[in-house]
Amino acid sequence: MIRGVAKCGIVVFVLLSACATQPSPNSQLAPNLSPQTLPEAPYFSLTGRLSIRQNDRLDSVKIVWTRNEREERLKFFTPFGSQLAELVKAVQADGSVAVTLNNGSQVTRAASMDDLTEAVLGVALGVDQIARWVQGVGLVENRPQEFRLRDGSVWQVTAERWQSWQDIYRYAGRLTATKIGDEIALKLVVDEWSAK
Repeated sequence: MIRGVAKCGIVVFVLLSACATQPSPNSQLAPNLSPQTLPEAPYFSLTGRLSIRQNDRLDSVKIVWTRNEREERLKFFTPFGSQLAELVKAVQADGSVAVTLNNGSQVTRAASMDDLTEAVLGVALGVDQIARWVQGVGLVENRPQEFRLRDGSVWQVTAERWQSWQDIYRYAGRLTATKIGDEIALKLVVDEWSAK
Protein backbone atom coordinates (compact mmCIF):
# COMPACT_ATOMS: atom_id res chain seq x y z
CA MET A 1 0.00 0.00 0.00
CA ILE A 2 2.54 2.63 1.13
CA ARG A 3 5.37 1.07 -0.84
CA GLY A 4 3.88 1.93 -4.24
CA VAL A 5 2.85 5.44 -3.30
CA ALA A 6 6.06 6.15 -1.41
CA LYS A 7 8.26 5.47 -4.45
CA CYS A 8 6.72 8.48 -6.19
CA GLY A 9 7.38 10.65 -3.15
CA ILE A 10 10.95 9.64 -2.36
CA VAL A 11 12.47 12.48 -4.40
CA VAL A 12 10.12 15.01 -2.81
CA PHE A 13 10.91 13.62 0.66
CA VAL A 14 14.66 13.86 0.08
CA LEU A 15 14.27 17.45 -1.11
CA LEU A 16 12.09 18.32 1.89
CA SER A 17 14.64 16.75 4.22
CA ALA A 18 17.43 18.76 2.64
CA CYS A 19 15.37 21.94 3.08
CA ALA A 20 14.28 21.18 6.64
CA THR A 21 13.92 24.31 8.67
CA GLN A 22 16.78 25.38 10.86
CA PRO A 23 16.23 25.42 14.61
CA SER A 24 14.23 28.41 15.76
CA PRO A 25 15.60 30.92 18.25
CA ASN A 26 13.96 28.96 21.08
CA SER A 27 15.82 25.80 20.10
CA GLN A 28 18.17 26.10 23.06
CA LEU A 29 16.99 24.82 26.41
CA ALA A 30 16.19 27.49 28.93
CA PRO A 31 19.20 28.06 31.21
CA ASN A 32 17.34 26.82 34.29
CA LEU A 33 16.27 23.54 32.67
CA SER A 34 18.89 20.84 32.34
CA PRO A 35 18.05 17.69 30.39
CA GLN A 36 17.90 15.76 33.68
CA THR A 37 15.20 18.01 35.15
CA LEU A 38 12.90 18.27 32.13
CA PRO A 39 9.62 16.42 32.55
CA GLU A 40 8.23 14.05 29.93
CA ALA A 41 4.88 15.13 28.45
CA PRO A 42 2.44 12.21 28.58
CA TYR A 43 0.14 13.88 26.04
CA PHE A 44 1.28 15.71 22.93
CA SER A 45 0.71 16.55 19.29
CA LEU A 46 3.38 16.05 16.62
CA THR A 47 3.56 16.63 12.88
CA GLY A 48 6.53 15.60 10.82
CA ARG A 49 8.05 13.39 8.18
CA LEU A 50 8.96 9.75 8.73
CA SER A 51 11.17 7.65 6.50
CA ILE A 52 11.95 3.98 6.93
CA ARG A 53 14.78 2.30 5.08
CA GLN A 54 14.82 -1.50 4.90
CA ASN A 55 17.74 -2.91 2.94
CA ASP A 56 17.54 -1.02 -0.38
CA ARG A 57 13.89 0.07 -0.03
CA LEU A 58 12.89 3.51 1.28
CA ASP A 59 9.35 4.40 2.33
CA SER A 60 8.42 7.90 3.40
CA VAL A 61 5.27 9.42 4.82
CA LYS A 62 4.06 12.55 6.50
CA ILE A 63 2.79 11.85 10.00
CA VAL A 64 0.35 13.56 12.33
CA TRP A 65 0.47 12.03 15.81
CA THR A 66 -1.73 13.04 18.72
CA ARG A 67 -1.94 11.48 22.16
CA ASN A 68 -4.32 12.42 24.95
CA GLU A 69 -5.65 10.59 28.00
CA ARG A 70 -8.44 8.83 26.05
CA GLU A 71 -6.92 8.30 22.62
CA GLU A 72 -3.79 8.01 20.53
CA ARG A 73 -4.05 8.66 16.80
CA LEU A 74 -1.39 8.37 14.07
CA LYS A 75 -2.31 9.55 10.58
CA PHE A 76 -0.03 8.72 7.65
CA PHE A 77 -0.04 10.76 4.42
CA THR A 78 1.81 10.60 1.12
CA PRO A 79 4.39 13.34 0.60
CA PHE A 80 1.72 14.99 -1.58
CA GLY A 81 -0.89 15.04 1.21
CA SER A 82 -3.23 12.11 0.44
CA GLN A 83 -4.11 10.14 3.57
CA LEU A 84 -2.88 6.55 3.47
CA ALA A 85 -3.93 5.18 6.82
CA GLU A 86 -4.96 6.03 10.36
CA LEU A 87 -4.07 4.11 13.49
CA VAL A 88 -6.23 4.69 16.56
CA LYS A 89 -5.81 3.42 20.10
CA ALA A 90 -8.85 4.37 22.16
CA VAL A 91 -9.94 3.69 25.73
CA GLN A 92 -13.50 2.35 25.70
CA ALA A 93 -16.20 3.17 28.25
CA ASP A 94 -15.54 -0.14 30.04
CA GLY A 95 -11.82 0.67 30.35
CA SER A 96 -10.69 -1.75 27.64
CA VAL A 97 -8.46 -0.55 24.82
CA ALA A 98 -9.35 -0.85 21.13
CA VAL A 99 -6.61 -0.57 18.49
CA THR A 100 -7.66 -0.16 14.86
CA LEU A 101 -6.16 0.58 11.46
CA ASN A 102 -8.28 2.29 8.82
CA ASN A 103 -6.66 2.40 5.40
CA GLY A 104 -9.69 3.73 3.56
CA SER A 105 -10.92 0.42 2.23
CA GLN A 106 -10.95 -1.68 5.39
CA VAL A 107 -10.64 -1.54 9.16
CA THR A 108 -8.22 -3.92 10.88
CA ARG A 109 -8.04 -4.59 14.61
CA ALA A 110 -4.96 -5.69 16.50
CA ALA A 111 -3.65 -6.14 20.02
CA SER A 112 -1.26 -3.18 19.85
CA MET A 113 -0.19 -0.11 17.89
CA ASP A 114 3.13 -1.83 17.21
CA ASP A 115 1.38 -4.69 15.38
CA LEU A 116 -0.50 -2.23 13.20
CA THR A 117 2.54 -0.09 12.38
CA GLU A 118 4.08 -3.28 11.03
CA ALA A 119 1.00 -3.71 8.80
CA VAL A 120 1.26 -0.10 7.56
CA LEU A 121 5.01 0.47 7.39
CA GLY A 122 6.53 -3.01 7.32
CA VAL A 123 8.27 -2.43 10.67
CA ALA A 124 6.76 -2.87 14.14
CA LEU A 125 7.54 0.52 15.63
CA GLY A 126 7.58 0.84 19.40
CA VAL A 127 5.44 3.98 19.42
CA ASP A 128 5.77 4.46 23.20
CA GLN A 129 9.55 4.26 22.92
CA ILE A 130 9.63 6.65 19.97
CA ALA A 131 7.47 9.14 21.90
CA ARG A 132 10.06 9.03 24.70
CA TRP A 133 13.01 9.33 22.32
CA VAL A 134 11.44 12.36 20.61
CA GLN A 135 11.39 14.02 24.04
CA GLY A 136 15.00 13.06 24.62
CA VAL A 137 14.39 10.55 27.42
CA GLY A 138 17.71 8.81 28.01
CA LEU A 139 19.39 10.69 25.16
CA VAL A 140 22.14 13.27 24.87
CA GLU A 141 21.94 15.57 21.87
CA ASN A 142 24.01 14.46 18.85
CA ARG A 143 25.36 11.38 20.64
CA PRO A 144 24.38 7.94 19.26
CA GLN A 145 23.18 5.69 22.09
CA GLU A 146 22.08 2.06 22.13
CA PHE A 147 18.81 0.80 23.61
CA ARG A 148 17.60 -2.78 24.05
CA LEU A 149 13.83 -2.97 23.66
CA ARG A 150 11.44 -5.47 25.23
CA ASP A 151 11.47 -7.66 22.13
CA GLY A 152 15.27 -8.03 22.51
CA SER A 153 16.13 -5.83 19.53
CA VAL A 154 18.93 -3.28 19.93
CA TRP A 155 18.59 0.16 18.36
CA GLN A 156 21.16 2.93 17.98
CA VAL A 157 19.38 6.24 18.44
CA THR A 158 20.54 9.80 17.81
CA ALA A 159 18.49 12.90 18.71
CA GLU A 160 19.45 16.17 17.08
CA ARG A 161 18.40 19.83 17.15
CA TRP A 162 16.80 20.05 20.59
CA GLN A 163 13.85 22.39 20.71
CA SER A 164 12.20 23.85 23.80
CA TRP A 165 8.42 24.02 24.15
CA GLN A 166 7.39 26.89 26.45
CA ASP A 167 10.57 26.29 28.51
CA ILE A 168 8.86 23.25 30.06
CA TYR A 169 9.45 20.35 27.69
CA ARG A 170 11.99 19.57 25.03
CA TYR A 171 11.85 17.57 21.83
CA ALA A 172 14.24 16.57 19.08
CA GLY A 173 13.92 18.28 15.72
CA ARG A 174 15.33 15.13 14.14
CA LEU A 175 15.49 11.58 15.46
CA THR A 176 17.38 8.73 13.79
CA ALA A 177 17.11 5.10 14.93
CA THR A 178 18.92 2.15 13.38
CA LYS A 179 18.20 -1.45 14.31
CA ILE A 180 21.49 -3.19 15.05
CA GLY A 181 21.94 -6.43 13.11
CA ASP A 182 19.24 -5.55 10.57
CA GLU A 183 19.31 -3.09 7.73
CA ILE A 184 16.41 -1.09 9.16
CA ALA A 185 16.68 2.62 9.87
CA LEU A 186 14.04 5.20 10.58
CA LYS A 187 14.31 8.96 10.56
CA LEU A 188 11.70 11.27 12.01
CA VAL A 189 11.90 14.99 11.25
CA VAL A 190 9.63 16.87 13.65
CA ASP A 191 8.09 19.96 12.09
CA GLU A 192 5.81 20.83 15.02
CA TRP A 193 5.46 19.48 18.55
CA SER A 194 3.33 20.67 21.46
CA ALA A 195 2.28 19.28 24.82
CA LYS A 196 -1.43 18.83 25.50
